Amino acid sequence: MTLTLWQFLQHKLQQQMRCALLTVLDCKGSTPAKTGAQMVLSFDAESIGTIGGGAIEYLVSQETSKLLVNHSQKIYHRQIITDEIGMLCGGQQDIAICIIDNNDLALVERILTCLQQGGNGFLIIQANKLSFTDKGKPSYEYHDPNNWFYQHTLTDTVRVFIIGGGHVSLALSEVLKFLDFHITIIDNRPELELLKQNRFADIKKIIPHYQEISEYIPEGLQHYVIIMTHSHYCDGIVLEQLVNKEFAYLGMMGSQKKIEVLFSKLQAKGASESQLSKVHGPIGLAIDCQNPKEIAMSIAAQLIQQKNLFSQSENYELGTFVL
Repeated sequence: MTLTLWQFLQHKLQQQMRCALLTVLDCKGSTPAKTGAQMVLSFDAESIGTIGGGAIEYLVSQETSKLLVNHSQKIYHRQIITDEIGMLCGGQQDIAICIIDNNDLALVERILTCLQQGGNGFLIIQANKLSFTDKGKPSYEYHDPNNWFYQHTLTDTVRVFIIGGGHVSLALSEVLKFLDFHITIIDNRPELELLKQNRFADIKKIIPHYQEISEYIPEGLQHYVIIMTHSHYCDGIVLEQLVNKEFAYLGMMGSQKKIEVLFSKLQAKGASESQLSKVHGPIGLAIDCQNPKEIAMSIAAQLIQQKNLFSQSENYELGTFVL
C-alpha cells in the first residue's frame, strides 16, 4: 500500500492537482487505526489509503476537503478524542494534515525512488515542514500544536520468503497476497507444476541446492521466513543455515515430532537454545486444520499476530507520548 499511495500522489501532482496527506501520528487507548496509517485525498475528491475509517476518518476528511480549497498553512495537527465525537472506544488519535502541491513533487519522487529500490527512508513531519531522510528511527514528540516532531518509516513493506512451492505454499501465497505481503517463493525443482501455477508470488526463484538458501534470504525485521520444502531432510538443511539470522519471523511446517528431531540435530551441531526458541514450529495457529487452505489461513493468522506484536513493541519506543 505504501508504494501505491505515493504513486497516486505523484500522479495527481503531475496533473497539477493539490492533495492532502493524512498521517496518524499517535494512538492512545482504543482507536480504529494504528500509528503510521496514511491516506491521501486529492482536490478532485479521489482518495487512497485509510486512517481507520468511521467517524474519525469522516470528520478529518470533511475538514481536509475544505482545506484543499482554502488553507492558511501547509501542515495542521489535530487531536481527536473519540469520546467527544460520539464513539465509545475511549481513545485518542493525533493526526497530521499536510497540504501537498506541485512544489513537493521532487520530495514525493525522492520517496518513490527509495521505495522502489528497497532502501531505507523516513518521512519527517513537523509543525511547519515536511522532509525526508535515509537515517533515523520512528519517533514522535508533541509539546503543543506549533511544536511537534514525527518521523515515520516509509520502507514498511513486509516481505515473506516461502521455501517450498507445494500445495500449502500456493494456498498461503493467495492469502498473503490479499493481505499485501510481498511474496518470494524459493524451490529447487524447476519442473514443479504448482510453482508455475502460482500467480500470487511477486518473485519465484529456482535454486540448484538448498545449501545456498542463505544467499537468497537477507536478514531484516520486516522479513518473515517460512520453511515448507518437500522433505524433512531439505527442511533441516534450510533451518540450519537460517537459525542464526535475525528475522521478524522464522517458522517451519511439520509435526511436533519432526520439529523435535530437527532441533535435536541442530543442537548437536552447536545451535543454541536461544536460537531455536525463536523458531516457530509447528507453524500456524492451532485450529485443527484439515487441508492446505486451512493450514494457509492458520499460518497467515500467526504472521499477522507476530507482525502486530512487533508493531506494538516498536511503538513503545516512540517516546513519552506513546502509551
